[in-house]
Amino acid sequence: MADLTTQNAKFGDSDNTLLLKAATALQELAGTGDAGGAVQYTPQTRTAAEQLQARTNIGGPIIKAGSGTTRSSTSFVTDSEFSVAVGAGETWKLDYKLFFLEGNGAGAKAQLDYTGMTVSEAMGYGSSFGSSTTPTVELVTDGTTPAPLFSASDDSYHTLDYTVTLTATIGGTVNLLWGCSAAFDVVLLSRSTVTATRVS
Repeated sequence: MADLTTQNAKFGDSDNTLLLKAATALQELAGTGDAGGAVQYTPQTRTAAEQLQARTNIGGPIIKAGSGTTRSSTSFVTDSEFSVAVGAGETWKLDYKLFFLEGNGAGAKAQLDYTGMTVSEAMGYGSSFGSSTTPTVELVTDGTTPAPLFSASDDSYHTLDYTVTLTATIGGTVNLLWGCSAAFDVVLLSRSTVTATRVS
């Protein structure tokens, strides 16, 4: 049997042929259809944010590939895997499901940078396992950005489910920022996700 992940394949006779072309993951992100109906891919070099945008256009979720760690209590990590570009006049709904792990009272926290946009809806829920302290979830409203989303104050495994709907006035990028309150490790775990859906 042919390996269709690395080889082209044809089905049918010479007058009515379906051609399936092999493509790399990056080529798939830049997929286009040719006039003959066969799927054809053109390799392109894209930034992480552009790759994210391409994937959200065909449906999410975007899954964090590997866990990230920070122990800086003075600056946030801007997570490029979760950056979403929003065009002028567009409205997008972003659904985050984030998993944090912390120890030594690091105090996991997260913010949302939505410069140049207005918020029409926000809701969220946080939970902790191995702790009796419930994390604090803030509802983003129009105003100061970056805006706080979430903060925790106890050693634990935390989850955050958060939905926000934004409209860009001049276009921009929505960035997820995360960090810690004290200089101990906070981990944003792999398999955290964001699903970006264009509303209008």
